[in-house]
Amino acid sequence: MVSPRHFEGIFLPPLRRAMRDFSHNLYHLDGTEALRHLEVLLATPRSTASSGCRAPAERLMQWVPLVRRIQAAGRCVQLLARPEEIEPFLREVSPEGLLFSANCASETEGRDLIERVTKSAKTRSAYAPRR
Repeated sequence: MVSPRHFEGIFLPPLRRAMRDFSHNLYHLDGTEALRHLEVLLATPRSTASSGCRAPAERLMQWVPLVRRIQAAGRCVQLLARPEEIEPFLREVSPEGLLFSANCASETEGRDLIERVTKSAKTRSAYAPRR
């Protein structure tokens, strides 16, 4: 991973030029070392989303503070999740601007998950983030 100084000097200028050409941009935060660049990315106009990979042993709930920070900046977040992690996670953060990628064992399981999560999000009329 490059230092913040090199990221801002070498990688950020062409990244900003590329983002001007698209209405929706996704920057992939690949690993915890990439988190050092989050603040400058959140300050970059037109960076609309952040994404990250998780190692199999990592739990989604450990990322609640980070997701809150990204959402507070008005950005979307794509998350890799296990199906059983999504509903508890949504009790801790706003459902607005989240995109989950999850592997379900069957189409039926996937449809059931979508139905439960959609219903849960609709019943949360007033989101009040927990601190």
